[in-house]
Amino acid sequence: MQNFEKITSRVQSKNKDQVKHYYYRLVRRMNKLFGPELSLDAKHSKYTNAAMLRWWSLLEKYSCKVSKLHLKPRRFNHFLESLEYQLLKDRRKNIKKTIHSGGKTVR
Repeated sequence: MQNFEKITSRVQSKNKDQVKHYYYRLVRRMNKLFGPELSLDAKHSKYTNAAMLRWWSLLEKYSCKVSKLHLKPRRFNHFLESLEYQLLKDRRKNIKKTIHSGGKTVR
């Protein structure tokens, strides 16, 4: 579960409810784009936070705002393909870590 108080203390211009609402809204938006094979569970913050970091770094790379991304279909498709590729790569890396640690989850 997320520690929304800690996040709110870092983002001083927002209150806890605003931070929480944004977090879940972004998870829903990402799930809508990914489909069932890459769906994120908001309760498993490790994978969700990693996906959000990838999301924001790619937005910065493509120098585009979220609200404007859908207006440029080619850029949107490249963005989505890159994000899916990175998330699949991260998941494969985590599976390998789990196998090499003898089945124990590595954090």
